[in-house]
Amino acid sequence: MVQMPFLKIDKGLRAPYSRRNIKQFLSNFTEKATDGSLQSEDWTLNMEICDIINETEEGPKDAIRALKKRLSGNRNYREVMLALTNCGHRFHLLVANRDFIDSVLVKIISPKNNPPTIVQDKVLALIQTCSILPQFHVHSHSLFQD
Repeated sequence: MVQMPFLKIDKGLRAPYSRRNIKQFLSNFTEKATDGSLQSEDWTLNMEICDIINETEEGPKDAIRALKKRLSGNRNYREVMLALTNCGHRFHLLVANRDFIDSVLVKIISPKNNPPTIVQDKVLALIQTCSILPQFHVHSHSLFQD
């Protein structure tokens, strides 16, 4: 018997979700979890995002799309810091992709954006973490030559 992925909804209730729902939930949850007005991380929501990422085949790719959308051009560095909370090995493999690093992370710390030091440190730590992943070494030599 094939087990259907489920989504936790308010107060621990769970409902099955479809491919379309996953994209929508991740987009909505990412926006809510990275809302600049949050006083601190919403770990319930972050864990919900992690569950979707880790329990579904397309979850990591959809999460990367939602994250790119949220980070690209965002100058609200509170939201950027909240968005850089991530989870799971499958998700890390996608974040370690050179395209994501070049098109999103490097742009965040670009001097023209003048991000705060704490944001620079967070992004550089994420890039450094990615650089120790085995599949990243194939491409990392050219990342830092520009």
